Amino acid sequence: MYPYWLEDRDGKKNPEKIPDSLAYFLYFTHVGHALDNEAKDPIKVKLLLEGTGLGEVDRSVLRQVIIKHQREQRTFVNKINAEVATGTATQESIVAFRNAKTKCTMDAVDSLLTQLSPGGAVTFRKFIQGWKSHITTDEGAV
Repeated sequence: MYPYWLEDRDGKKNPEKIPDSLAYFLYFTHVGHALDNEAKDPIKVKLLLEGTGLGEVDRSVLRQVIIKHQREQRTFVNKINAEVATGTATQESIVAFRNAKTKCTMDAVDSLLTQLSPGGAVTFRKFIQGWKSHITTDEGAV
């Protein structure tokens, strides 16, 4: 699990300090939001998926994994939002929420990497390592 909310991390300066789980989560979320708006901006989705360097078949696999990840993440977000709205959220439920989000992401990564072609898995891992340079977390970020 990543306690990324505990310290500042600048991926441009120190990409190795960005946990893989956070990089995958943020990438999946970023592309997931673009997929939600694909009807309005199909070029954005095309560029985001092609930017990974994956071939067409592997991009199709990535798209399906991200859609599933996005759907599962919404379940966690809706649950914690309901707890916050009703005043029943606790420190334990917030930690459980964070842990569930991380597990969901890493399960999606495992699923993705086993479904991609061998070359595609290597390419996507390298892409995520490079994508870390776009990530900065501030102290206190959730």
